[in-house]
Amino acid sequence: DESGALVPADLMAVRWVDPGPEPGCGRHVVPGTTTMLRTGPMLEATWTVQLNYLASADGEIEVGFPSREPARVEVTEGPGTVYVRVPGGGDGLQVRTATPGMSVCVGAGPVGVVVPR
Repeated sequence: DESGALVPADLMAVRWVDPGPEPGCGRHVVPGTTTMLRTGPMLEATWTVQLNYLASADGEIEVGFPSREPARVEVTEGPGTVYVRVPGGGDGLQVRTATPGMSVCVGAGPVGVVVPR
């Protein structure tokens, strides 16, 4: 909720991050590069992304639309899922590693709005 407390909710998908071209990985985000996650056209708004990942180490990634400041997100080594609120719009999200030497695979997942149960 607005005060930061966890409440039961669902993510209502408007678009999906595509599964990516690499079998067993999706999109490989390597250190020093920015990778585009294709979503299709999205209006300017604040969106929530379910980011399914496989990280080579504990660290941080940055996620956002190209026209806006990215959100910084902690990830843990191995497979995981994080939910990220990102303002903006366009045809896709950018992801880059913020931790030196860490690489991340990003798979398919919904992009949309959070609705209380």
